[in-house]
Amino acid sequence: MNLRHLGFLILLGAASFALATVSPASAATPPYDYSHARVVRLSLVEGDVQVSRPRAQDNDDQGNGETWEQALLNLPIQQGYTLATGNGRAEIEFESGATARLAENSVLQLTELALSNGGRITRMTLTQGTATFYAKLSREDSFIVITPNLHVSMPENARFRVDASNDTSTVSVLKGDVQVESNAGTNRLSKGHALAYHTGDDQVQVGRSARVDDWDRWVADRDEVVHTASTAALQYVSSPYSYGLSDLYDYGNWYSYGGYGRCWRPRGVGLGWSPYLSGQWLFYPGLGWTWMSFEPWGWLPYHFGSWVLSPGYGWLWVPGFNTFWQPALVSWVRVGNRTGWCPVHPQDRLGGTPNNLQHGFIGNAPSPLPGHKGYDRIPIGQGETAQVINAPPAGFQGGRVTTSGGVRSVGPAGGPDSKGRSAREIVFDPRESRFVNNPNAPAHKEDVVREHPADKEKEIGATPAQRGFSGGSPQKPADSPGPRKQLGDTTPAGPPAKGQREVAPRQTTPPPAPPRVQTPPPPPPPAKVERPHGQSESLRPAAPAPRWESAPRPSSPPPTPRSEPRPSAPRSQHN
Repeated sequence: MNLRHLGFLILLGAASFALATVSPASAATPPYDYSHARVVRLSLVEGDVQVSRPRAQDNDDQGNGETWEQALLNLPIQQGYTLATGNGRAEIEFESGATARLAENSVLQLTELALSNGGRITRMTLTQGTATFYAKLSREDSFIVITPNLHVSMPENARFRVDASNDTSTVSVLKGDVQVESNAGTNRLSKGHALAYHTGDDQVQVGRSARVDDWDRWVADRDEVVHTASTAALQYVSSPYSYGLSDLYDYGNWYSYGGYGRCWRPRGVGLGWSPYLSGQWLFYPGLGWTWMSFEPWGWLPYHFGSWVLSPGYGWLWVPGFNTFWQPALVSWVRVGNRTGWCPVHPQDRLGGTPNNLQHGFIGNAPSPLPGHKGYDRIPIGQGETAQVINAPPAGFQGGRVTTSGGVRSVGPAGGPDSKGRSAREIVFDPRESRFVNNPNAPAHKEDVVREHPADKEKEIGATPAQRGFSGGSPQKPADSPGPRKQLGDTTPAGPPAKGQREVAPRQTTPPPAPPRVQTPPPPPPPAKVERPHGQSESLRPAAPAPRWESAPRPSSPPPTPRSEPRPSAPRSQHN
């Protein structure tokens, strides 16, 4: 017997426990090499958002067109996926913290997600509508956006907006520099400038960017919230991965626990809560069974790090040092005729007994209640044998995203603005060097019937339009007040329209952020943070109010770990 076998037997004996006998005869083999698999996150879903997978991943596709399914939060996205929004919005988070945000009535395909020479290659195609991109690049990365008639790239970090239709595309730069290629040649755009290209003209028009609209303000507000929360989370964890960091600050607290350092626990869950319980298993070719959590924060803690169970705190997530994404960090086990899983422990070793198996395993409920997700934590009974397996058996029913019930066809139409105007109705005004509404376009009914008196007074003797390009902006009531203010404009604006949240333009010098309230509110009753299985719409819950916990509510004597304060992070501005 060699030393390796001797060490294995010693580890096995130390990990055995009284109520169950664990057989490691089928110990797990080394996992797939996921270090070269690029998987990005669907980090926000609002309203009607559909997803189409590559045909190689869609066993139900019979070649009769694309199959569209309801998109769900935390869906792992790979190369070839397509997102389409109706009356909804979506956000994709990349590994580096780069983002792609999709407005209403838009279609975006992730044409290429690859690795080359140590860099990440990201290529997306915006078929129609409006999207705002933030490219956060390392030295060897490339970030490219393609429309039906433009090719947009950038040498370094940049933030830009693209409006696309079948015959017109516009690029507006919000930060940094971008390079735009078309049949008319190559143009370099800097912050505050825009370019429009019309198919058939073989020429481009370059000028100042249009005035900000509701979509721009929503993106700016969202970007500030995510950046502030991500910066705060980095005070507790030194992480090479960026997507999902903001959720840790918004939805949980950090604690120092034993020899595991700083650990994280979701806020608002009871001591009986367990990870890998509220979610769904999806099968990805080349990756295997992949966990998609229904919890709004459920990305980083389920694809990086490990979990440990504290008697006083409950389950704690340990960030760890693994730098690449994994489908799920669980050990698969077979107990009798049941297949289940348990979270990986920080001290688990390949071929050894899972440390967390002593707390039971998670599997399909024997008799799930109506509407129940079908997963329960199951204790291992006395005399039962748990066997570690490499993967679920062939008959494992992990479930997958439910289909929307038919093929959804999306035509190549331009994304309308708040009054229904498409990109073809936007023209370049050489007198203002700005993109404006086409004065020769047919008038819309609501423009004539519900024209605001203040708008009419301001347009007398004015240039063709006061409002700039805003293809694909969010729906806005027709009786809204006059033109929106431009950044830096001090002209008073009218009151916000009914049902619309007014967001003030960003200032050059931001005011200091108010301190986070550290007074503990009355403790909420223990509850599971879940979303019902099979729901027709996935809306990201609003982040709960920040809460300071000097110590968790123990079910036994107070634990030795101490909690750490959550210092407020400065609010930052991204111009």
